[in-house]
Amino acid sequence: MGRMGFSGVRREGFAAEVWGGVLMVVAVWVVFGSSVRFDFINYDDPVYVYQNEEVSKGVTAAGVRWAMTGVGETNLWHPVTWCSHMLDVEVFGLEHAGGHHAVSVFWHGVASVGLFLLLRRLTGSVWMAFFLALVWAVHPQRVQSVAWISERKDVLSGAFLFWSWWSWEKSRDGGKRVWYGFALLLFVFAGLSKPSVVPLPAVLLLREVLRGGVSVSWASVRRLVLPVLPFVLVSAAVAGLTVYFQRTGGMSDLGATMPLGRRVMLMPSSLWWYVQNTVWPVPGKFWVYPPAGTVSDLVVPVLGLVCVFGAVVLLVRRERLAWLGVGSVLLFWLPVSGVVPVSFYYVADRYSYLIQIGLLLVLAAVVSAAVRWLAREGDRKWIAATAVVLVMLASLVTWGRLGLWRDSEALFSHERSINPRSLLAPIQLGKVREGQGRVEEALALYQEAMGIDKESGLATTNAARMLEKLGRKDEAMVTYQAATRKRMLRSEAAFMHLARLRLERGDMDGAEAALVAGMERFPGRVSLMTHMGSLAMDRKNFALALEWYDKALAKEPHHADAMQGKAAVLLQAGRLDEAKRLLTELLKYHPERRAARAFLERLP
Repeated sequence: MGRMGFSGVRREGFAAEVWGGVLMVVAVWVVFGSSVRFDFINYDDPVYVYQNEEVSKGVTAAGVRWAMTGVGETNLWHPVTWCSHMLDVEVFGLEHAGGHHAVSVFWHGVASVGLFLLLRRLTGSVWMAFFLALVWAVHPQRVQSVAWISERKDVLSGAFLFWSWWSWEKSRDGGKRVWYGFALLLFVFAGLSKPSVVPLPAVLLLREVLRGGVSVSWASVRRLVLPVLPFVLVSAAVAGLTVYFQRTGGMSDLGATMPLGRRVMLMPSSLWWYVQNTVWPVPGKFWVYPPAGTVSDLVVPVLGLVCVFGAVVLLVRRERLAWLGVGSVLLFWLPVSGVVPVSFYYVADRYSYLIQIGLLLVLAAVVSAAVRWLAREGDRKWIAATAVVLVMLASLVTWGRLGLWRDSEALFSHERSINPRSLLAPIQLGKVREGQGRVEEALALYQEAMGIDKESGLATTNAARMLEKLGRKDEAMVTYQAATRKRMLRSEAAFMHLARLRLERGDMDGAEAALVAGMERFPGRVSLMTHMGSLAMDRKNFALALEWYDKALAKEPHHADAMQGKAAVLLQAGRLDEAKRLLTELLKYHPERRAARAFLERLP
């Protein structure tokens, strides 16, 4: 059956591919290049980059080991992404975010060229492949993935995946076997960048079925399954590690935020959202709340999806590209469909980075059919004119939306204006006001967030911190206590703040009760263990303090507070040599601890 090319379309040569790739890179930089003047965003960028203890040190052997074996405060295992951020810090530092943004634009350019060459092989047409890849590259839904430094994982995994698939196509179209090796290696890197690429083996299998058909014979099974099997094994390994880290990482209780039954019920509306926003990507909300779950919330998406599928069957059922597109949409959507909880988000623009490829393949099938239906050359020119207009409109919308990402204040002020239900906007804008020293305004914004979601532990904790800064400590204590009871509480901070305030009032029993409650809510959190050790020190119970610090270090062997606390206990016990060795080790891993260094220098 051969390649999925368009009949009657000339197969242009290598020079056209080169020029297409060059123009693609130029288009990406024209649309997204201004982001090199942008700042970090105060949402996730601290966790991923400038407040991440390992990443902020740049490239170190310890950091690479951490990247391979941990997830930090996230719930995704993506060591290549972590190493990419470390390399950025090593090269550009943390004073300015411009270099970090430039690297994200670079990788998006690499992804766009890879997609262009892949589509060239799938469609057999340079101009069609260029149009589809360009629409994808400058689509407004790309802004989050490119302009948000924390989403480096999108552009990395997308680049590796597209080039992996292109290498696969080259190997299957009679190329040298080395291309198959490249395809597998690049897929490994894609999986190490973001686990959402795991459906690729199923997409490749579908591609092979559509390419050559299938029959009930060992030869057919061997032809289809065996080449895909190594990719399946890579996917299984990545998926297994992802599930493990989702259960043990910083967001291990994410699945409890929404029952499985409700997540399944929302799946049609999730898929329909991606279809809708590919066609009409405005107003571009950052935070999209799931629908309430009424009958219309379920029926409308289902009807919409049925209509789209019916149109595909009616108009382009003979086009293999259409079925590859439908399959790709469903397969790449599954990891973010909500069945497996991977974040607090019900849907998001950045999740469309791979999903949208399938929708564009369906569009390619429609355009292919239209080219054949329109016999006159003049009629076909209308298709080209429409394509140019679509690219220009998409670029303009993207360019305008990109400017909102210049800093946290611009981004979240806009989000607050277009999305009154956004919990994220007042919280992050409150952090901006807090950093500006406008504490009253920050408090008002955090209280606004509490009104949007009464179960938000983060909003309540932040409001309590502002009350404390304003000297309203009684109200702060009550609010901290309220935060500890919130269902949506991801951090142990409220328990530790409550313990500290009680300790300031001499209520050691109350402080201990708060920390114990925190341990019950967040078992295994090292920060709570170190606070328990500190409290035991205050009570002169050095044996108990040592026990808590040892527990903390058993979980995180180089935790700075735990190492310093244990050193203090050892000094109290007269174990001077052990304390000196521990402080020396502490400074090896945490040279920024100046107080520990000064103390060590004073020891005999």
